[in-house]
Amino acid sequence: VTVSGDSGNDGSKNVRVFSIDADAAVTLRRLNIVDGYGGDEWPSGGGIYNTGTLRLEYATVAHNTGGYGGGVINGGGGSSSGIMTVTNSSFISNTALSDGGGLYNSTGANMVWVENSLFVDNWAGMLGAGLVNEDSGTAVVINSTFVGNVTTGDAGGIFNNGTLTATNVSLVANQGNGGGIYNNPSGTLHMRNVLMAGSVGGVDCSSEEGVIAENSNNLVADGTCEAALSGEPLLGEFGDYGGDMQTVPLLPGSPAIDAGNGAVCPATDQRGVARPVGNGCDIGAFESRGFTLAKGTGDSQSTPWDMAFAAPITVAVSSAYTEPVDGGRVTYVGPLSSAGTAPITGTATITGGAASFTPTANITLGSYNVTASAAGASPAITFALTNTQRASATTLSSSANPSIVGQSVTFTATVTDDVGSVLPTGTVTFTVNGVDVVASLVSGVATYITDTLTVGSHVITATYGGDAGFLGSVDDVTQVVNRATSITALTSNSNPSVFGEAVTFTATVSAVAPGAGLPTGTDTFTVNGAEVATSLVGGVASYITDTLIVGSHVVTVTYGGDASFTDSTDNLTQVVNRAATSTALTSRPNPSVYGQAVTFTATVTVTAPGVGLPTGVVTFTNGTTTLGTGTLNGSGVATYTTSSLDAYDGAQNPTSPATHSITVEYGGDGSFAGSTSEAQSQSVGKAATMTTLVSGLNPSIYGNSVVFTATVTIQAPGAASMTGEDVTFRDGAATLGTG
Repeated sequence: VTVSGDSGNDGSKNVRVFSIDADAAVTLRRLNIVDGYGGDEWPSGGGIYNTGTLRLEYATVAHNTGGYGGGVINGGGGSSSGIMTVTNSSFISNTALSDGGGLYNSTGANMVWVENSLFVDNWAGMLGAGLVNEDSGTAVVINSTFVGNVTTGDAGGIFNNGTLTATNVSLVANQGNGGGIYNNPSGTLHMRNVLMAGSVGGVDCSSEEGVIAENSNNLVADGTCEAALSGEPLLGEFGDYGGDMQTVPLLPGSPAIDAGNGAVCPATDQRGVARPVGNGCDIGAFESRGFTLAKGTGDSQSTPWDMAFAAPITVAVSSAYTEPVDGGRVTYVGPLSSAGTAPITGTATITGGAASFTPTANITLGSYNVTASAAGASPAITFALTNTQRASATTLSSSANPSIVGQSVTFTATVTDDVGSVLPTGTVTFTVNGVDVVASLVSGVATYITDTLTVGSHVITATYGGDAGFLGSVDDVTQVVNRATSITALTSNSNPSVFGEAVTFTATVSAVAPGAGLPTGTDTFTVNGAEVATSLVGGVASYITDTLIVGSHVVTVTYGGDASFTDSTDNLTQVVNRAATSTALTSRPNPSVYGQAVTFTATVTVTAPGVGLPTGVVTFTNGTTTLGTGTLNGSGVATYTTSSLDAYDGAQNPTSPATHSITVEYGGDGSFAGSTSEAQSQSVGKAATMTTLVSGLNPSIYGNSVVFTATVTIQAPGAASMTGEDVTFRDGAATLGTG
């Protein structure tokens, strides 16, 4: 039955629908009380003005308007008191120009009891869009829902300035300062199992100076009024979920489920659903009847440690009572220690009737279970998961490929995390020609350096053995080693040299960097078209010759290479000069006498380092006068004999021997240079003579002509003819004459 304040039935609100006098006791059941108008002044009460005793059961009070108590005003203030009981009723879209859009409990000894009822979309210009409990008034609200009520002042849901006891009340998405409950400084609030959330324009609960006498098991989303619980309450859409009126359901995982104080919990919820369901009664006006979890995908899988699993673990969530599940939350919990997930706990929002969560393995290897559960849902679902070693990737590189013999080559093995960025540890084994060399990883890198690889192709393998967190891996490269370039340097120990000198030609064969090592094999020396092969010893070969003639000779050395080194060549021009000589002069005899044969001997020798026997002619000179020449014999000796040296040189004392300065000069030949001896002093004395005197008449007599004959002969070794010389004949000291 609908009772309207539109008396003219013209769509205008012009009269209050019900007024209950002080001495009246009235029960209004299953009525729609609509479109009433109680005036703008005090008291108002557009739908009902009660100063008596009123029971409102299964009624709807909607679209009524008044200055105070747009829907209902209980009590007239002062001594005009009212007692009102509201059960299973709805206050919808009522408007108060001042206070109490849905229900206004006036100042004084007024009492209002509200149970299993709904306040939705009511509006107040100043205070309490849903319900106002004024000074000295008493209000009890149980199992009731306040949704979408709006005020421009305080308390979108309930404004309390008296004594308010709220038990299992849901206040959601109300607008005002203290969107859920505003407890004024004169107010005393008893709050049990109350849920407040989603307030607009202010906090969920405000009690700046008011008294909160009881505050147990309440969930206030923004944590105001020192509520025991806070945070997202996980609520469904306001709608029909059973019972006579709409409610705000609790979704799976809501912290309000089973969190109420059972000692004060009503026997049923707002819809009439028996409480408790599960392990305890729920906070708010709605008691969830439970949800069913069923295992979906993702069981029995593995992943490397610290990595997300490939497939999510999913849980299907359903309700046997058509209660909503989407938007609810499933919590996934792994072991607290050892192998498990990181973080230990994860959540997933239910979408399309399923929760999907992709866990991440922690850093410990092993198998374990992750349990998916949600408040109000059963059974808990267990997923078997395993954390495994990560795959590694080994990359082997060469610092020089191809390289050459003797070159130092660094092989670098870089071991990386194949699925992440963690650095593996442990060792890498390098295998080169069947030989293993182990190197430790440093920052994921191990190196092996060698300069011993021979010419050819070598497969180099790097094997990472793994560690506690990583599987092993392997890589290889084919290292090509080519022959090293050689360089040959040819030197002469004496250049220029002289004829006959032993010259050592030295060929040093070495590797050109980056090659290294000592070449082996043979060097071929080519001299004047003749080849001489000599083996390298320590990279060095030598060739000695003293047969080079005077002149310039191009000497070439050619290294023929070996298995490790290429061939190379070098040359030089060896200049051979004539060898110096030394000429020595001797005479025999010395001193000599006039007419005596003197033999001068010239000996020409080669001055070291020259070697050989000079040939040619020597010239003997007496001062500036050439005496004669001689030809060197096979021993480098030439002689000249003369007996013509004067005993008197016109300068010295005639009685003294003459001194002749004799030199000999060697004119040289094609191989030997000329030389001149030191001057040889040849002393030539006068030859000894013997005079024999014979008388032609002895004895003679005076007057006899006596012929004296003097015979002068030269004594050996002197020799010469004695003609033209005078002989003086003496008788004692007296000269007889000359002849």
